[in-house]
Amino acid sequence: MRFVSFFRNLNFGRPGKPTKAQFIDAFERAGALEVRSFLTHGNAVFSASSKRAALSIARQAGVYLEACCGLTEPSFTRSVKHLAALVASNPFAGAPVDEVYERCVSFVTADAVALLDLPVITPRRDVEIFEVGPEEFFSVSRKFAASPGSHNALIESRLGISATTRNWNTIVRVSALDG
Repeated sequence: MRFVSFFRNLNFGRPGKPTKAQFIDAFERAGALEVRSFLTHGNAVFSASSKRAALSIARQAGVYLEACCGLTEPSFTRSVKHLAALVASNPFAGAPVDEVYERCVSFVTADAVALLDLPVITPRRDVEIFEVGPEEFFSVSRKFAASPGSHNALIESRLGISATTRNWNTIVRVSALDG
């Protein structure tokens, strides 16, 4: 089965972050097969025998990454099949459309999705969380100043947990991989 681990705040080669080669090596050393970095920094696509094995691989890869370069950021692992089901569910069908800069999905733990009453809108209206999935929040951002609102900052400040956010187009592309 194919899986994707999404790491929070990982930019290859920066201080405290791995190179792309170290990133891939960490997953291979952890037992992942057919590992590759997908589209942007911090997305590892790999094969594993089961969800349990994939979660174990991601945890062990995190240990290797901390040992090799000091990376302590969390990762969120999902099956490509799960991502394909999210795409098929069309969560943005009822999304806000006014002045939208980007559509995003933020990965969290399953227990976190019940913690927010929706919709959640920042005072500036630059981020709006409007929908939840089994382990994710769906949101839009608006760009009123130099940069759009931060999905992660909203979730992490409201809930006191870690999250990582990806553009919806990344999820659509990765969901098309052979699951």
